[in-house]
Amino acid sequence: MHTCKTMSETNKKLLQFAIIFIISAVILFYIMQTEKPSDFIHPPPAVDSLAVSLREEISYLQDSLRQDSANIEIIIRIANGYFDLDQYQSAIEYYEKALEIQPDRPLVLTDCAIMYYHLGKNDTALEYLNKAINLKSDLAQAYFNKGLILMTADNNPKAALAVWREYIDIAPESEYAKMMIKRIEAIESGSK
Repeated sequence: MHTCKTMSETNKKLLQFAIIFIISAVILFYIMQTEKPSDFIHPPPAVDSLAVSLREEISYLQDSLRQDSANIEIIIRIANGYFDLDQYQSAIEYYEKALEIQPDRPLVLTDCAIMYYHLGKNDTALEYLNKAINLKSDLAQAYFNKGLILMTADNNPKAALAVWREYIDIAPESEYAKMMIKRIEAIESGSK
């Protein structure tokens, strides 16, 4: 499902969704310059079709889960679908089901932590990320997200920078590491 040295599949899907959304928004902006706003009641087709596709996949997986309620891989796929749809509470529900079956899944803990973060439950998010790191000390994504939460939600730049340095040590060649090096330098020099 996920790998340590590359972006998780979920993050790839989110990035793809974000790119499609941004491109659609730019196109929509330029079209709206010449068209009446009332012509644009529905979301752009590319974004809408992605969401429809994800909902269909979730529905299919939920049907499969009814036949095999303890299938952790199906549970995680449903959770990831809700993650991609930004349906945080639903994603958490399924991640928690997966963790009840197998509590030692660091990638599931990391993804669940992100959902808790989006709901403003930062202490729980950090707790889950710490568990993930304890289970898999080289899980770069957990360090990245922990640093993000420490910086944005806890307003603790010193702790965030320390965690991001660990991330850079684990995944020095990643695109995020290159971004983080620049961000750390900017923060340390006093500019943001």
